[in-house]
Amino acid sequence: MSRLRVLSLLLILCALSAQARSMDDLVKELCSPACQGRRAGEPGASLAAQMLEQELVALDLAPLDGFPTHCSFFTFHPRTIITASSLGRVNDNGTVSPLSGSGWQMLDATASGLVHAPLLFCGYGIVAPESGWDDLRGHTLEGKAVLLVRQVPEGLGDASPAWREACRLERRIEAARRKGAAAVLVADSPFTERPETERALGPDAVFHDAGLLLAGLSSAVADTLLAGSGGGLKNLVTHITRTRKSQAPVALPGRWEIGARLSRPEKITRNLGVAIPGKGEAARRWIVLGAHFDHLGRGADGTGPVHPGADDNASGTALLMEVARLLKSGLDSGEGERRSLALVWFSGEEQGRLGSRTLVEHHPAWLDSVDLMVNLDMVGRLRNQDLVVLGAQDHPELAGALESMSRHGLTVRATGESPGGDHESFLAAGIPAIMCFTGPHADYHRPTDTPERLNLVGMETIRDALVDFVPALLNPQLSIARPFHPQGEGATNAAPVRVAMGIVPGYESTGQGMPVQDVKAGSAAEAAGILKGDLLLSLGNFPVANIHDYTFALRHFSAGEELPVTLLRNGLRVQTRVTLTERAR
Repeated sequence: MSRLRVLSLLLILCALSAQARSMDDLVKELCSPACQGRRAGEPGASLAAQMLEQELVALDLAPLDGFPTHCSFFTFHPRTIITASSLGRVNDNGTVSPLSGSGWQMLDATASGLVHAPLLFCGYGIVAPESGWDDLRGHTLEGKAVLLVRQVPEGLGDASPAWREACRLERRIEAARRKGAAAVLVADSPFTERPETERALGPDAVFHDAGLLLAGLSSAVADTLLAGSGGGLKNLVTHITRTRKSQAPVALPGRWEIGARLSRPEKITRNLGVAIPGKGEAARRWIVLGAHFDHLGRGADGTGPVHPGADDNASGTALLMEVARLLKSGLDSGEGERRSLALVWFSGEEQGRLGSRTLVEHHPAWLDSVDLMVNLDMVGRLRNQDLVVLGAQDHPELAGALESMSRHGLTVRATGESPGGDHESFLAAGIPAIMCFTGPHADYHRPTDTPERLNLVGMETIRDALVDFVPALLNPQLSIARPFHPQGEGATNAAPVRVAMGIVPGYESTGQGMPVQDVKAGSAAEAAGILKGDLLLSLGNFPVANIHDYTFALRHFSAGEELPVTLLRNGLRVQTRVTLTERAR
């Protein structure tokens, strides 16, 4: 036997013989300086994953189907570096007259390459036949470049989920690509110009590029491209808005060069997963219990203080490990049929739900048989024995199972809101999902989210409650409803939020508006004069009654947009404006 093989066996034996970490110890180790805030793709997150894998080896549970070992590695691209770019008119002699200045930038999701192509103005680029709208009709786009307007005004089209989905920039770019377009130029509306620093934002390039060249333009640059077409961008947009009808594409004179060279550094991270097989025919069905173990590292730019992420989400990570340990022996001793249980620790949630999106998109065979996903996220600050189960209001059939948690002294509140979290990746795939949560606090996404601020006794109470709750879910007699989502709604709701106001939202539905639990120092909300204790009534043109409305509204805006805000303060309505910022990733 080789020395390497002997060493590997010794390491495994050491792991198996090691005493399992307590929940408290695991939280402290995940938040230790060595883990450096556990940012996905960084050494600290890798160390945390190794720590969790050691725990799983000691548990001696089988890896999840589709996972080569207890870990499933995946790659992602945290940023795009544009090393060269070009946009210019191709002259008759083949030379190129480049457009200069800062009025255009390549989008982060651009592919690399160089094309000389004729240009079509295609309005907003929306393809929604079921809503009677198709901006790409009547022209072949093969080998052509498409010019479209980024911002879709409120009130255009209809209010259907399919229309909202078709209006997403990602969907409009996809529609052009499917029709053979070689490039898409995304122009700012002449009525809502974006700051230069925000013009490169577009589809999420975290996994791959959009498959064609992409650039963002100011309305002034768009007017340059439209010269000779008989109308500037403002006139064309105004005509579409007034007629409320899609217009046939307009062929623009000349040919244009669009090109980009780029570097998209690759990072590697991993999910971890194990399975507790069910029994009988019910074993073909699955319940997923998950938590993300990553956090923000040293903040958005990587140069700030370490963000330990004790509540978000070392608490859920450690709690899930404790539940796995207790259920392993408890379920094995049970009788009768039961569903199978998947336990998954996700990476990259803070950078756009990377781990859960990867799991859903890779679609292992068992995913078709998942009946419910339960997400444990920020479960370490139990106050007044109050446990919120986000999304459970949509599942009255879970009332009995939730009641089993109440018997542990918890006040379990089922709500209809389900903002932000790995469960939304499952919802987007049409899989029912809920999230256990102990509420927001002022330390959210701050260096002050430290282990000593957790309520360890409360976590132990939740652990004991989950040990009763999960077996109730595994009972095949419990039929879990799969709510109907009209086409496109799931994907729309699941789009990661890319902007922030800088408030800590309240999760209580007051019937009037969403409570502002706190305002972060130096934030856009503070600059707008929003105060702790205000009720947020509207953001832009979206009414806000709860956290669900607030999250839904944020998904429709981009960083740099200035929006009207309506608040209720001490019984009086207050109007202000807020300029959204990019959400820390």
